[in-house]
Amino acid sequence: MYERMLNKQVEPSIEEMTAFCGENAERFSSLNEWLESAFHTEQKVVFPYGNHYGWGVAHKIKGKLICNIFAEDNAFTVTAGGFIIVSQARSILRIVRHC
Repeated sequence: MYERMLNKQVEPSIEEMTAFCGENAERFSSLNEWLESAFHTEQKVVFPYGNHYGWGVAHKIKGKLICNIFAEDNAFTVTAGGFIIVSQARSILRIVRHC
């Protein structure tokens, strides 16, 4: 796992989260934009699960959580439906079951 944005006292903007993703910033941004345009999700910066996940972007449709996208140093993690999708350097995707 990569370093995440864990300082709960300082809420980052989506732009700051995007920059934190470094070489995966464009993917982070594209995924957020795609979810918003294709599924009309509402985006909100959240700190939902404490220091294990840190700051992320929640995507909801009519108040129902679709996924969270957590900014990481040169990467990001997506949690959706009990699964974690991790994007790492060089566009490696890894999907694991989250218990």
